[in-house]
Amino acid sequence: MGIGWSRQVQISLGLTLSALFSFGALAQQGGPPLFSIRVAPAEKVTLAPTIEFTGSIEPWREIEISTQVAGLVDSIPIEEGERLEAGDLICHLDSEETEILIARHEAMVASASAELLRLETGFLPEEIEEAGKNVEAAKARQKRAQEEWDRYRPLVAQGVSTKNEGTEMEAAFYEAEAELRAAEARLRLFRRGYRDEQILKAKADVDKEKADLAEINRQLKNHLIAAPTDCVVVERLGEPGEWIDKGAAVARVVVLNPLRVRIEVPQTYLTRIRPGQTATLRVDGKEGRTFEAKVEQIVPRAGDATRNFPVLMRLENPDYFLSSGLFARVELRLEDEKEMIAVPREAVLVRDEGLIVLVADPAKPPQNVSTGSEGASEAQEAPAGPPRPKPDAAIRAVSVRLGNDVGDSVVVEPLEGGEIRAGDEVVVLGGTRLRTGMPAKIIRDVAEPVKMEAAAKPENASE
Repeated sequence: MGIGWSRQVQISLGLTLSALFSFGALAQQGGPPLFSIRVAPAEKVTLAPTIEFTGSIEPWREIEISTQVAGLVDSIPIEEGERLEAGDLICHLDSEETEILIARHEAMVASASAELLRLETGFLPEEIEEAGKNVEAAKARQKRAQEEWDRYRPLVAQGVSTKNEGTEMEAAFYEAEAELRAAEARLRLFRRGYRDEQILKAKADVDKEKADLAEINRQLKNHLIAAPTDCVVVERLGEPGEWIDKGAAVARVVVLNPLRVRIEVPQTYLTRIRPGQTATLRVDGKEGRTFEAKVEQIVPRAGDATRNFPVLMRLENPDYFLSSGLFARVELRLEDEKEMIAVPREAVLVRDEGLIVLVADPAKPPQNVSTGSEGASEAQEAPAGPPRPKPDAAIRAVSVRLGNDVGDSVVVEPLEGGEIRAGDEVVVLGGTRLRTGMPAKIIRDVAEPVKMEAAAKPENASE
């Protein structure tokens, strides 16, 4: 191939690229320059309006595990980073002395309970029968004593018996009388049973001993310090053999399922956020996965420096895939789903007045000009030179606000009365120098101009 042919191809490619990127306008006779553009349709998408924040992932709870009793550390079977389930042992304090106290109080409870049972049951039939026999025996003794006293009393008065003998007989009588009364009272007691106040006192004694035993058992239980919930150990604060005072911490743990996500929300968005709204999270280092969180709390106090309001979200983390301390990009849905307009990213241009999208509206057909007194209509005389290309689009610039990305497109919201409808063709190539009202030529096939130029081989191609 000759040098002339290669040069012609380069010129053809240059003209084609110039047309596509609108950097070379075709000089038009009798009108503004006509720029070549590429377009793509605006599309209707259904999305929920979202806004992106930078958030921090925090533990749901951070707990300092403390003791309720003082004691010597027997064992701490945990290590930092270890995952625990609720009830797993964290620390065991020596409990030998407490176990001895428990044995002593158990015996005291048993003794008090036996006494209460004895009082509530009352006397056995055998005991009542024995008491009755004792009464009969006392009656017999009292009767003999009375008979003896009745017999000796006249003899003493006559001087036959001494006064001392009479006194002894009298004392024996009264003693037998007292024994009889005591035996009868005991029989009545056995038949009636114990008094109510005796039983109530015995019940109170049992309750007191049981309460003391429960307190000692509680102290024994407090020697075993367990995880209050599913958690992860972040710090171990004791070693076997150390003395731990009451209330001292033995470990720090964090709850990582669920996690809490904290974001700072400007005042302008605060009224659009409410508990229950969902957010999508992306975390650096965890590419390929997204996570969903829900708004739990809105803290009604702004930061002094930022004037932003903390919003707290709940993030389920059942597989412990995420850790506390990570940063996350949080897309928070502000409203329910609605229809919006999306355009290719290339259609959004940055101008001094802000972000714009160029809409290529269909060009209106040319109007004939009327001449002559009779109203005869004649076409304007065509200027000399090559025929002027006809525009097929009129440019309309629309100021927009950007929304969410949708694949290779982006959601746009027209501003200041602008309008972009689904199906409108928007400029994606060649719109750098275009303004509202300017005509344009839409290039539908990129390869076509190149083929046309390459087919025109110059005469000196062999040179």
